[in-house]
Amino acid sequence: MKISIAFRNIDPSKFLKDHIHSKLDKYDKLFPGSMEAKVTLLEDKFRHFVDIHLIGAGVNINAKDTNDDLYNAIDQVMDKLDSQIRKLKSKMREKDR
Repeated sequence: MKISIAFRNIDPSKFLKDHIHSKLDKYDKLFPGSMEAKVTLLEDKFRHFVDIHLIGAGVNINAKDTNDDLYNAIDQVMDKLDSQIRKLKSKMREKDR
């Protein structure tokens, strides 16, 4: 999976990049083929915005979240992605039947 991370008003750190990569690596197993993840991290005063787009193999999923803590915002976005992927996978299974 190709992962591109954009930092807006946030200092990029290796630990933050590794955290995002570790969270997104599990989606690579779910969708075979080439996938691309575009992650945008934005800080505006005391709020942190996280936006993730998963694109490829007939999949286009978008999730956004805002929180005071950046790591909590990342975890909440991952929860939203999980629910969207579960819904998409169930639709794909029903379509195959």
